[in-house]
Amino acid sequence: MLISPILTGLLISCSDYELSGIPRDEVGLDPIIEVDPEVIDFGIVSSGETMDETFTVTNVGDADLELGEITLSSGDVFELEIDDELILAPGDSIEGWVRYTPSPEPGDDEGQIEIPSNDPERPEASVALRGGLDPDLPVAICGVNPNPVAALYETATWIGSASYDPEDRPLIYEWSLISAPPGSNPQMPSAPLTEPDRPQFLADVVGIYTAQLVVTNDEGTSSTPCTVDLEAVPATDLWVELFWQFSGDDMDLHVVRGNGNLRTNQDCYYANCRGNGLSWGPAGRPGDPRLDIDDIPGTGPENINIDAPEDILYQVWIHDHPSRRRTAANDVTVNVYLSGSLAWSDTRTITGEDHDEFFAVVDWAAQTVTAQ
Repeated sequence: MLISPILTGLLISCSDYELSGIPRDEVGLDPIIEVDPEVIDFGIVSSGETMDETFTVTNVGDADLELGEITLSSGDVFELEIDDELILAPGDSIEGWVRYTPSPEPGDDEGQIEIPSNDPERPEASVALRGGLDPDLPVAICGVNPNPVAALYETATWIGSASYDPEDRPLIYEWSLISAPPGSNPQMPSAPLTEPDRPQFLADVVGIYTAQLVVTNDEGTSSTPCTVDLEAVPATDLWVELFWQFSGDDMDLHVVRGNGNLRTNQDCYYANCRGNGLSWGPAGRPGDPRLDIDDIPGTGPENINIDAPEDILYQVWIHDHPSRRRTAANDVTVNVYLSGSLAWSDTRTITGEDHDEFFAVVDWAAQTVTAQ
């Protein structure tokens, strides 16, 4: 009896699988990744607006799909939110979310989402991202100089002079402060709206200040906001800051030299340490303390600093000055910076008028701060 060569090949193939121990119903099982859509085009987006889109990742195969770390390459204009490094059973899917915020300058923005998996045929799926800003919009370009600055001792200029309108229309420049360090009460310098820069900005505490610029042309069309950060750093080696929560309550900062006593010439505070400060120790002028700000009606800040501290201990005290409008409890924060870095911070609730609160001891030689 003759056997067809085709049937012979089929018999050999089935026999091979049986001998290998692989069940017939599992032959050819694979995970298969499907991404929908594979291109997200946000189109032209107006100034100051954002757009959101979603996509899905589905396992259309017949074995578990293992997803790796999903990454986004796009700069800052696209944001991605999706679970990764998980397993999708056959038929399961997950949804991803993408937000698009156009870059400040008109033109095209592009990005890509990379989705690795154990799909043997497509181990690296992707989603292409596209979008753009209206090319007719004015463009805000913002900066600040110098950066960083020494808090309370050096001013900065917010700079918008590089901003432009594609049709050379006249612009107005609207600057605003959108964030500042805790305890700060900064003011954006005033200037005519037709002036692009804001000089003489004074940072009153250490930290990051964020300003925003929006330019608008004579047709009333505004740019995408431009933001820029300014860092304020301690101006001296020992820098002690004070601020409090509620106004109408005068809190006073005291820094006491060595084992000295409050309200003596060994105590730097509002009554004796403003202006030229006190004369302390053999270090001369660099070792003398100064009180830069004595804030009475507000919430601070107050600041005492020493250019070149002695290798001794310094006590940090707070006094709740009596006879003020607010007499209820108030949260008070003290920051201590040593050699330019924040070494210690504490917030305490102060109750009772005319109360002295011992906050900390600074050991300059050891570069440590100990709470009291």
